Amino acid sequence: MRVDWSKESTGKSPVWRTGIYLVEVMACVEGETANGAPKLTLELAAVDFNYSPLCKDILSFGERAMGISAAKLSCLGVPKTQEEVTPGDVVSRRAFVFVAQNEYVNSRGESRINMKVDINEGAKCGYWPADEEPEGVLRPEANVEPTTPDAPFAGEKDTTPF
Repeated sequence: MRVDWSKESTGKSPVWRTGIYLVEVMACVEGETANGAPKLTLELAAVDFNYSPLCKDILSFGERAMGISAAKLSCLGVPKTQEEVTPGDVVSRRAFVFVAQNEYVNSRGESRINMKVDINEGAKCGYWPADEEPEGVLRPEANVEPTTPDAPFAGEKDTTPF
């Protein structure tokens, strides 16, 4: 197996900016809200950034939040005819989401920042369907210079035989 050592990870996650990302649901866990309503916690990864973890999003199925969760599930492609939703129904599904920085204080009293889906943006509560790409999707900067003398330039097909 050939290893491309230029791709070696630094162990650091990308520095996320507020904006729109194409995401895939990498994991989903069932649970309950503090009020006892059923919920799904989605782990979203940024597809165009090597599937780096972007944020978590909670879909609550209580009376007050049902509409928001239904809109998000619709954007993820879950059929509106489906009455029961399990974690397996959403894992590997894609959508575009608008995320923004979220400042909070953790249980040790330390100030922290993470990314959070902004439900006030997007076609449906911070989400857009994967087949309806909105304007302004954030993507990695294109590398127009080759990294090695025989690497293909942008737009050329890599014909390396491995």
